[in-house]
Amino acid sequence: MATNGSSSATRSHKRLQFFKVLLPESMEKLRIPPNFAVHLLNNNIFDGREATILSPLGKFWHVELIRDGSQVFFGRGWNKFLKAYDLLVGYMLVLRYEGNLVFTIKVFDLSACCKDFSDPIATRDQVSHDEEQRNMPSSNTKKKNEVTSAEKISACSKPSLPHFQRTIQPYTFTKHFISVPKRFCSSAGLSTKREIILRNSQQRSWPVNLGISSRYNFLGKGWAELCAENNIKEGDRCFFELVEENVVQFRVLDN
Repeated sequence: MATNGSSSATRSHKRLQFFKVLLPESMEKLRIPPNFAVHLLNNNIFDGREATILSPLGKFWHVELIRDGSQVFFGRGWNKFLKAYDLLVGYMLVLRYEGNLVFTIKVFDLSACCKDFSDPIATRDQVSHDEEQRNMPSSNTKKKNEVTSAEKISACSKPSLPHFQRTIQPYTFTKHFISVPKRFCSSAGLSTKREIILRNSQQRSWPVNLGISSRYNFLGKGWAELCAENNIKEGDRCFFELVEENVVQFRVLDN
């Protein structure tokens, strides 16, 4: 069976499966290919219930099934599933029907290779968790350190300039990027992806790509080289400040 260039439904070992390429309009809800939807409807197993997707990590995700005439969609819960596994526009998903509204899934990323889920990814939820942990003092010592950092920042930076602070986490080195607060990008006028300049206190500069997404913003290509050449290590606290248009000054704060 086939529907169009972006999806297909076939039989494999007596089990139906189909593929879909993630498009912008399929990030909120995913249309199940018509030939596959007909199978569900003809067998009277679609009644507005939830489908269950078994993720590659063995976790069950419940997704609402929406019927619109002869069309069937994955609805409520679908976007949450995509975000949890950092599945992006352009990825190809292969879903196999196991019966009783249960689906297994394989994911192929932009390299056309099967996505490796064994290495935890720094999704928006992980980044947010890291931020919460850093902002939630757990001891008097941590409170004292944070006050000291704040005093150093206020003493050596202009309050009117957009700035932010990051504690270097392991994902920075394994994934070669670091998250950037959306509030900083907004106040700095950095609303689109671009190449910016990061400059250290010795006035050496590195071009680094700024990525913009609906989930989080980040410094990507060029960041790994900057870390290596500035001996930035896990646990370092870095301060970033916009000093000119598309130019960000950075320094490592004393621990």
